[in-house]
Amino acid sequence: MYIGTAPDFRRHGVASTLIQNFLDTTKISQIFLEVSIENTNAISLYKSLGFEIASIRKKYFHNIDSYLMFKKKCFT
Repeated sequence: MYIGTAPDFRRHGVASTLIQNFLDTTKISQIFLEVSIENTNAISLYKSLGFEIASIRKKYFHNIDSYLMFKKKCFT
């Protein structure tokens, strides 16, 4: 799945609301994602939602390194 936010709607909480809603309703126990190491805004967003960096994938995005990030879901 790819998630993107139109430029006019960035920094308004749209992506974080969509992702948090998914996290709140999914029954998946672990979630992984890749993000370019140059995309500092997305990395900050994912970290604020509880994702952690697991490793670096060399030259994953158009010869740019990416982070493999993960979040373990806690069921209550």
